[in-house]
Amino acid sequence: MMKKIKVISCVITVAIMTLIFFFSSQTAAESSETSRGLTEDIANLIATYVHIWSADQITDIIHTFVRKVAHFALYFSLGLSASVSIYLIFGYKRLKLMLITLAFCFLYAITDEIHQMFVPGRAAMIRDVIIDSCGALCSIAIFVTANNVYLRRKERGL
Repeated sequence: MMKKIKVISCVITVAIMTLIFFFSSQTAAESSETSRGLTEDIANLIATYVHIWSADQITDIIHTFVRKVAHFALYFSLGLSASVSIYLIFGYKRLKLMLITLAFCFLYAITDEIHQMFVPGRAAMIRDVIIDSCGALCSIAIFVTANNVYLRRKERGL
């Protein structure tokens, strides 16, 4: 059973990495179109309740924000799945688990940005590596904290 869980956690991690690679492979126009669709949906919802701006104005205002939240969310997911995988496979705990998982996600974010340099209309952005790393760090910290609480309760027989 534990072997299946290890395999599943690794498959999820690779799937998230593949999804990130797919999004990074989109040209600038394709990427903008993908995020613009979601942004327009959010803007239409906001415009329904906030009558100060039109949906187009709201779209322009929040488009970059939506794109950066997507970076954060993808790497939040990667950090969580990588934490679980590294914990289950190597048994690292606390600080060692955090550092190794963060290094893994940070290096993947760097390679992702380098990859984008070769995609038409895209560029490598240090800001995106920072956002990606922050997303990963948040989920890693949550996992390590939850795991520590679980292990302490288990030791106490609770």
